Parts: sequence; structure tokens; C-alpha cells
Amino acid sequence: VLPLGTPTLPIGIVTLISINTQYHEKHLKLISLLKEPFQIAMSNALNHRNELRLFNRDFFFEVTRRICGNLEIEEGLRDCVDYLSQYIPVDFLYLSKYEKDLDTNRIIAYASPEKCEKMDLLLPASKESKEAMNKLFQEWQEGTLPPVFIVNKPKEEIVTRSHMEMLGLPPCSTMNLPLAVQEELAGNLILLAEGDDRFDE
Repeated sequence: VLPLGTPTLPIGIVTLISINTQYHEKHLKLISLLKEPFQIAMSNALNHRNELRLFNRDFFFEVTRRICGNLEIEEGLRDCVDYLSQYIPVDFLYLSKYEKDLDTNRIIAYASPEKCEKMDLLLPASKESKEAMNKLFQEWQEGTLPPVFIVNKPKEEIVTRSHMEMLGLPPCSTMNLPLAVQEELAGNLILLAEGDDRFDE
């Protein structure tokens, strides 16, 4: 049994059960390494569930099941595209990792209704584009940026336009969800739908 949280603020437990194997000290050391990632996952899930409230809970669980139900992240993204397309327009879904040392993003996975794949594509930025991204990052840190920000005129927004060009995509409306771990930017989930004005607020 691995308690999660602190003695004064428990948030749950992880229980491992083996029918045929006895646990030893080395098993205890290994399982103790799981405590922090489980705590982060549990804390994020509980906070997100509270924000979504009851009427959106089924949607949250369905998306979570599709992501966590695949060992390969790109396959999870493709399952998400299939599910999300029932509710919102989505032609492409990208997952990026924020590279703090380089102050830019790296695309690590991609999915569309037809295919999915792992990627390792650093998104270099021009001076003008980097200034715009830094402004968005500052607004995100200050909490003045919406949890999800939408660009419905991709040709008029420099960061979106440059990313479309680098990825070889036609102009797409974008919905960008910054991903945070312990209040630090970890990356972005980016939904794209071909054309202008595809997303509502």
C-alpha cells in the first residue's frame, strides 16, 4: 500500500496485490518511486474534475480513458480525435513539449482521423514570432490568458501562421491548451480545423 499525499492532507492510496509473489525490500524501493507521479496525476485529475463540474464529467472521463488506455501517445491522440470530432471540428491534433532551455516547443506526437505518428520536430521561431510567444507565455504566467485560447484567423496571427508553414499544413483555426505540471508549463495540446472561424468561444 502506497499512501498518496501528506499525513495532514491524504489524497488516496495505490494498492498492489500479488497472488503468487512475496514482496521484498527492493520492491518497496521501486514502488516508492511511483509516489510523486501518482500524486501529480491524482491531484491534476481531481482539480480538473472540480473545474469541469458534473455535466461535463462523462466527456472528461471519455477523453481520459482514450489517452490513458493506449501505451503509445500518438494512438491515444488518434482515439481522442475520433471522440472529439463528435463534438467539435478537429482535423489534426498535435502534442508539444516545452523546451525550457531552448525557449521553444517540440512536437512529439500527431494524429488525424486517418493516421497518427510520433514526431521529434523542434519549432524554431523568428524574432517577431518569439516575441509574440514570449508575450503569450507571460500572460499565461500572470493568469490573464484564457485556459484555452483560440485563433480563428490563422493568417493574421504570426505564431500560428509560422507553425502552419513549418508543419506544411493549410491555414487552420487553432485551439491551444497549455499543459502544466505543478504550475510549470510542460507543453501544449493543439487542435486544428481547416479554414477560418471554425471554433466558438
